[in-house]
Amino acid sequence: MCELSTLEAQLGFSVEVLPLQSSELVVERVVPEPASQSLAIYYTNPYSLDVSLRQGLGEFPSDEDYRLIPPEGVRSVRIAGSPGEIVRGMFVQRAGEDQLEWWPSAAMLRMRWREDQRWFEISRFGTPEFSKVLDEAELIWMAEHLERESSTAAIGFPTTAELAESQAGIDVKIPVAVPAGFHFRYAQVPDEAGRVMLVYSTPADSGPRGFMVINETREGADARWFGTAKVTHVTVGQAGARYVAGYNRGGESAYSPAELLAWSEGGLDFEILHFTTAEDGYNMRLGPEGMVAVAESLR
Repeated sequence: MCELSTLEAQLGFSVEVLPLQSSELVVERVVPEPASQSLAIYYTNPYSLDVSLRQGLGEFPSDEDYRLIPPEGVRSVRIAGSPGEIVRGMFVQRAGEDQLEWWPSAAMLRMRWREDQRWFEISRFGTPEFSKVLDEAELIWMAEHLERESSTAAIGFPTTAELAESQAGIDVKIPVAVPAGFHFRYAQVPDEAGRVMLVYSTPADSGPRGFMVINETREGADARWFGTAKVTHVTVGQAGARYVAGYNRGGESAYSPAELLAWSEGGLDFEILHFTTAEDGYNMRLGPEGMVAVAESLR
């Protein structure tokens, strides 16, 4: 956020950011484009959902993709009274082919609009089953609730576990033991319900990434959700716990290598969600014993 404040003087406009509280998104990187008086902010969340917000002065930047999109792929919308357009789909090149093909069912959604001399574009990549999908209506809501970066509250931004603890007002516990290859990425206070989220992952350059998310919430403050998979009862120390393999937040999933462990202790509700990519598959699960070992290492 300090970087954005510095860039405002160079770009000639006040930078706006997404309302992060609603989506568990965090800023991953900021890419200024001074030559075109524009800026791109890239967001991610701990479930591999990627969103970008671009903004600038003058006309929309030249984009060959937009000129090639079939007319039926572009829809007109109104965003806070301003005209805009939404594109669902993307161009792909099949193996062995030298021509691009429009794929209308691809998991990519783009929306752009103008406000006076400013233009904005929000793009969403991927549809992970472990988080809010951020579909068309949600993107429009986010577009209509952009915030000035200097006035945005701390809730929703990545931080340290210590600062998250003070923001949420709970005694945060940190795991001593995490899966091999995992490292701490950031903490986040995604809402005002007294919840802290600790995010761990494997390195970005090590192939398909594994993630582990630990939610610590004031007991009873957040609705528990166990998806559609079978629940196995285990114990964490003296507390009863529920282990779920194949956990997902959507409908029945044909292939979901994720796993969840949930229990309550000391006035807090705990959830540990561990998942890998479909490429890694079921053999990368920690299993009940492995998940309990992480839980019992919380200090």
